[in-house]
Amino acid sequence: MSTYRLGQPVTITDYLVRAELRFRQALTLADLWEDMPSQIVAAAQRMNDRKAEPWERNMRKFRVWMPASLYPALGWDVRLLTRTHPEPFPYSGPGGLDFPLAGLVTQRVQVQDGRIHRDYEEGATFIHQSSRKGYRVAHDVNRRPLLVLPSMIQEDLP
Repeated sequence: MSTYRLGQPVTITDYLVRAELRFRQALTLADLWEDMPSQIVAAAQRMNDRKAEPWERNMRKFRVWMPASLYPALGWDVRLLTRTHPEPFPYSGPGGLDFPLAGLVTQRVQVQDGRIHRDYEEGATFIHQSSRKGYRVAHDVNRRPLLVLPSMIQEDLP
């Protein structure tokens, strides 16, 4: 993977959204997306192998940064936590974006995925399971930069 510099022109092919997933949705995402964190897949597979209780099947246990283009493939009940980004694909209404999209790298960030542990007394706790390098890429002066993985951007050649 290449490292991008601040201000470097790139082309965006997709962007990330944060979602809470059930274990079966996490396994479906792993089948569709090769960059799915292996720790999340292993935890979801353990739940699937031990035939989770009915109440546990319906809990959204995994918080994952996933490509917006795969959002419709996971079903109608995916809970999106990213409200500041444009609507996920395919969305052609007001505020929709046409990809590929030109932009400039503005920041390098760490993208963290994990699972949620819910406790009666302490409430919900996020348990970190993996980190990846990501970038914020500005595509418009008047809009918030999009969060992308290195596999979702291509370097523009002069």
